[in-house]
Amino acid sequence: MTQKMIVIGPLSQLSTMDRQLPSVEGVSFVDFADLPAHCFETEPPDIIVSALVGPTFDVLDVARFLESVGFKGAYRALSEGLPYPSVVLAEVAAVAPDLDFDVFIVPSRGSIKSGS
Repeated sequence: MTQKMIVIGPLSQLSTMDRQLPSVEGVSFVDFADLPAHCFETEPPDIIVSALVGPTFDVLDVARFLESVGFKGAYRALSEGLPYPSVVLAEVAAVAPDLDFDVFIVPSRGSIKSGS
């Protein structure tokens, strides 16, 4: 069975820059505003990934929405150079205590590190 992933990002901005998104089985790319329509079309995604802060949302907006619909999968946020990931983890836990959340620090070069 293929796992299902949703990647939240600024799709409207990408289309104006004439950029193509990759086609990957089991992966859907959506704008934050379209998340409710895509999140539970047929079956819930196993994981949702977004930037920590996007042009129209931040991690708390996504976490609140996912908590409100009882999302049971994992939510991971990506950030570059976040000095205190524990602060973000605590803020998300405060608004979405039942959410499986972590932040991944993505350095400019090198490996991905977990915030927890």
